[in-house]
Amino acid sequence: MPIKGTKKEKRQYEKIKKSAKKSGRYGGRAEEVAARTVMKKRRQKGKATTKASSGRPRKAAKRSTARAKKAAAGRKGGRKTARRRAKKS
Repeated sequence: MPIKGTKKEKRQYEKIKKSAKKSGRYGGRAEEVAARTVMKKRRQKGKATTKASSGRPRKAAKRSTARAKKAAAGRKGGRKTARRRAKKS
């Protein structure tokens, strides 16, 4: 665990490390995985000093393109509507 960190983060690190070692996951990388997990959560909360990417956003933005509208329209209706749309394509 990096030097900086709250008591809660240190507890989380120890718990994750202990769990990973107990289950045998990750082999000898339990400490690394635990530290990365805690640091990832710090970044997501905006507490980390680095401006590194914290991965993909939790919810993707809605697409407002014609393609998305067409796909949504294709999901509407029953069997007859699907057959009609298949003939047009």
